[in-house]
Amino acid sequence: MAEIDVIDKKNNKLKTKKININKKVSQKDTADYLKHSLNRYVNNRFRYSKASTKGRSEIAVTGAKAYRQKGTGNARRGVNSSPVRRGGAVAFGPKPRFYKFKLNKKAIKVSQSMIYEELSKKMKIISNDIDITKTKEAVNFIKQFKCKRITLLITYNDLNFIKPFRNIKNLMIDFIDYAEPEMLLVSDLILYSESSFAKIEERR
Repeated sequence: MAEIDVIDKKNNKLKTKKININKKVSQKDTADYLKHSLNRYVNNRFRYSKASTKGRSEIAVTGAKAYRQKGTGNARRGVNSSPVRRGGAVAFGPKPRFYKFKLNKKAIKVSQSMIYEELSKKMKIISNDIDITKTKEAVNFIKQFKCKRITLLITYNDLNFIKPFRNIKNLMIDFIDYAEPEMLLVSDLILYSESSFAKIEERR
């Protein structure tokens, strides 16, 4: 069970929220592998490929033989779409592909639990009662933590709330659904809005 503080505008603790942590993985190699797999799983969901080349059947060229079979001294040549001819196809070229892969729900839960346990001391929840409307107020709020790399996780309901935070140096804002585990692990502090933390509680 991990405890995370809900803070006000002056970084004062208002209350504490708890999040259940699943059973730990005993072996370090297994734990590292699970965290690595979760990071790949999250990144690959939003990765796509547009690189595409044409194969021999997709090249629009005449079907006529390039030149006669014998008597020219050249190699036998059939269709003009051959990869060895100028304007021909590309051999073994890239095609659009999907990078998504399946990761078991149990593996996702265990790896998330390990990450939450590691980061629980670096997590804070911003109370909904905080009223910050100016960038200067947001800068003063962030300066209180004295951290170099801060990540703020939000939902689509928080779009108006984060407007003053958008141009602050060393503050990364991301949606809770798209947050990369690697980004969280390298952050000095992770801030949640109450609505984004509620999403985590729903998944447990």
